[in-house]
Amino acid sequence: MKLVDVHGHLGAWTSPVGGGVEPLIAMVRKWNIERCILSAARALLVDLKTGNRELEAAVEQHDELLGYVYIDPTHPDESVAEIERYAGHPKFVGVKSRPEYHDLKLDAPEYRPALEAAAAHRMPALIHYWHPRPPSEHMALADELDLPIILAHVGGESWKICAEAVTDCPNIYLDYACSRADAGKIEHGLAHVGADRILLGTDLMLIHPAWTIGMYESAEITDADRRKIFRTNAIRLFNLDLPPDEGTGT
Repeated sequence: MKLVDVHGHLGAWTSPVGGGVEPLIAMVRKWNIERCILSAARALLVDLKTGNRELEAAVEQHDELLGYVYIDPTHPDESVAEIERYAGHPKFVGVKSRPEYHDLKLDAPEYRPALEAAAAHRMPALIHYWHPRPPSEHMALADELDLPIILAHVGGESWKICAEAVTDCPNIYLDYACSRADAGKIEHGLAHVGADRILLGTDLMLIHPAWTIGMYESAEITDADRRKIFRTNAIRLFNLDLPPDEGTGT
């Protein structure tokens, strides 16, 4: 089965795998990742515009790569302008942000203009979420703005609290990329949100794809559910021009 990975990074982090485009391409090809949706480390760590431009150059050169427009609530006007710039770009399919890195919650007024722009353009938001509390503001915004929000990391060590809280929130999706190897995560998620709202996110190049893929392969789930998580959910959510079924195994 060819995979669709909704959580990747372009650029240098504290990763032993490397932050350049060529190592990333080698990795997605080795692990049969047909599409990997990336955000730019530079956009978060250095400069919003130059990071998004760096990502633009990478996704335009490689069929396997797609992009998230990074949004920075400390630069709300610039973030909206970035969304407007890339909303019609065929290789940019969503937005990404890490609220705690900006010392703001997602429902802060500074986030509002960019989230409204993302919703207007039907661009799902991948939001870093690693907290011991339920994602209340994420649920409220997903409902109010009719904006699909993917909770990257599902709360970290608080994955049970997070998944249980969003059971009845159809616009909230779960991405279990995480460095913690807790047993039963995937089965718990399926019990609370169902297979249609879980997406494969590997967090490459920070985490090796084998880590997350192995978590799903070792979980007690059906092949049909695994296929949704590995491929068809992302195709539907991001409206990707890919066939829903590829191959019979991973």
